[in-house]
Amino acid sequence: MSADPANNPERLHDKPTGLISISDIGVVIGLPILTTISWLVPASCWPGVCRFISGLAMAFQPDRWGERAKIIENWAHGAESDEKPSARALARAAMAVEIERSLLMLRLHRPFKRWCDVTLVGAEHIDAALAKGKGAIIWDSHFALATTGTKIALSRSGYGLHHLSNIYHGYSSTSFGIRALNPIWVAAEMKAIAERVVVAYVNPRPALDALRARLEENSIVSIVVRSEASRVVTTPFFDVTLALAPGAPVLAAKTAAQLLPVFTVRDKSGKVVTTVEAPIDLSGYEENRPAVQAAVDAYAKRLEPWLRQYPDQWLSWGQLIQRKPRT
Repeated sequence: MSADPANNPERLHDKPTGLISISDIGVVIGLPILTTISWLVPASCWPGVCRFISGLAMAFQPDRWGERAKIIENWAHGAESDEKPSARALARAAMAVEIERSLLMLRLHRPFKRWCDVTLVGAEHIDAALAKGKGAIIWDSHFALATTGTKIALSRSGYGLHHLSNIYHGYSSTSFGIRALNPIWVAAEMKAIAERVVVAYVNPRPALDALRARLEENSIVSIVVRSEASRVVTTPFFDVTLALAPGAPVLAAKTAAQLLPVFTVRDKSGKVVTTVEAPIDLSGYEENRPAVQAAVDAYAKRLEPWLRQYPDQWLSWGQLIQRKPRT
């Protein structure tokens, strides 16, 4: 177990990565098609439609999806996962769920009946956290449908989220994407949250201070489980190492807010479900550093069964490090 965070150079510049990309052009071409599907095709039919589209799309981006699929395949065959599909099947499934993620977002722009059914499980943990008067931190696992699904589930249940985001959120990290494409995603999600707090990686303190103020008001803060941070915290995970940004557990340790792991997936029955789990208990720690490490260790244990069941829906394979943590 590592108590010292490791250096993490991943995307910490807060600047566009270029003017425009081939991927941006693909999004511009695909958005009218996906919007039509999202608005006119029943949500229950989306998985089948997305699998069909992914089969066609793989021919145009085989390297992008093949690389991720190979990582998942290698992990699945070494981690006793529930399923051990081929790399090609994993690539197609991963692409399909990313397409469905866009459909879920675009449905929020529909002028009528925009809300998809997302089942919320574990709302009692949110209520119990708020009853303590210190606020609640939704530590939202990075599964594809969580991007919009978690926000929909909580909004429709009457919970207002103050969500931590960044300028890259949406489709692209280029100048064109940030200005023209990402606002489409942000505008949709604003229909399901109370506030969007944008973090600057070069100076995250103002954003974290804003979230801390919301917790002091006994509000609900939402932070995605990611690895983007100047320093990450590592923990053993199966036979590799998981690296996570410490922002959420740091806030929990400093404010005594309840840290609630959340998992949103399309389950085996075909339903999109947001599950709020019991809080990670940090009450026994007098110092922040061991509390943060304990939170990361505990989260990794919570993540394991979800990843065994839904490896194709997880988006954070880049957070796995092929080494053991420092001791």
